[in-house]
Amino acid sequence: LASITVFGSSITNNALNMKKRHPLADRPIVDWDLIFAMEPLSLVGVLLGTIINKIFPEGILAMTLIMFLSFVSYLTISR
Repeated sequence: LASITVFGSSITNNALNMKKRHPLADRPIVDWDLIFAMEPLSLVGVLLGTIINKIFPEGILAMTLIMFLSFVSYLTISR
């Protein structure tokens, strides 16, 4: 039921924002070029993440996520 609610609200929000214009520039508020570029990459990431999650054990996944979080935290703090 929660997935249906999120899907319905997303469709409604998209339909309401589809024809809105940017307040300061003469362009739509929704950047369709960005959506068309990012959505396929997002779907590929979800697909690969699902496959990797099924292949590797939980320990390896946890260690990989901890190393990634540590690396990103180091980059954030070093700036």
